[in-house]
Amino acid sequence: MKQKIFSILLFIVMMVTMLPQLTFANGTLLTLEELREENGAISVEAYNIGQGFLVEPSLYSKDGRCTGEITVDVLSSKNIGYKGSTSYFSGFQFDDTAIPQYPEYLEPYTADFEGMGDGNGYLEEFDYSWQAGWCYTINDWWASLGADSSYPGDTVTDYNTGETVVLGDIIRWHFTVAGYGTDCGFPGNVMAEYMGGNLFIQEDKSELIFLLAALNDYYGNLATDDVYETALSVAEHPLSTAEEISEQEVILTSYINDTYFGSPVASVFAITEYDGQNAFISFPEEGSDITVVFADYEGDSLNKMLPVPLATVKTNGENTMSIPVPSDMELGANDKIMLWDNFTTCMPLCEAYVVTN
Repeated sequence: MKQKIFSILLFIVMMVTMLPQLTFANGTLLTLEELREENGAISVEAYNIGQGFLVEPSLYSKDGRCTGEITVDVLSSKNIGYKGSTSYFSGFQFDDTAIPQYPEYLEPYTADFEGMGDGNGYLEEFDYSWQAGWCYTINDWWASLGADSSYPGDTVTDYNTGETVVLGDIIRWHFTVAGYGTDCGFPGNVMAEYMGGNLFIQEDKSELIFLLAALNDYYGNLATDDVYETALSVAEHPLSTAEEISEQEVILTSYINDTYFGSPVASVFAITEYDGQNAFISFPEEGSDITVVFADYEGDSLNKMLPVPLATVKTNGENTMSIPVPSDMELGANDKIMLWDNFTTCMPLCEAYVVTN
């Protein structure tokens, strides 16, 4: 019995640490479509030296900033320094002494590389190769503009083709070591054409990058079967096929929709009232395993969260019951009470009940 109680307590602690800091609009979790309207995604990648994501896909607010400003803000939020300016980034604050693991398409060129960087703590131009440096794409477009001259959602003229391009909102920074971006594999790269063409063509990962950012920064990866990690490994591999990418997009979309919005019993569980001391819930049948989650917010940031797992019990023959707020929890205006399917799937059963006073 003691071991069982300890296991439950340990799980609750894990739940609190794993639950994301959710942002609500009018007390409701944003859908993927709503989240997409307000946010883009950004990543920093060094797959050409075998390092994968240096900054995993992260959300940023679409508020009119240029690519360079967005990049600086995201790096600053993660305490990552940079060299250069919002126009041209010559280096980012990452280890430049890691032993490189070059992808297969670079094997013919590695004899000309220089081994690693100079050990100054910045992965920057001329580290590993005299052609090395940072470049970026917006969605699948090879950016031919300074990072202070490109704005997600803006219309620009492609430097290479002369065609009009409407910029997307998925910013990816790539570390290149060969041919000034030929090892990144994106059409439209003027230098790649000058150097003899791209070494391969990288498939579009824009939607996959956004879905990963949504899990990473908003919904949270609460699955036990490595949904996020599996998709991340596909996103970070430069030679992932279109079929592999599409498969992970479907899996992540289904995971988010099913986990956070798709409960088949959402309409029959509800928080009906809060009297300042107790939350009152209604339920379809006695003995249902659920978790009542009390969440103390400061603005949109989660300050404290306590989950209370229980089995439903009728009160006076009615399918209702009251759950007291934990003694070490105080709820005030804009704090929230939520229902979860049980303490293993973490599936919301209804919109959050928002405390009004």
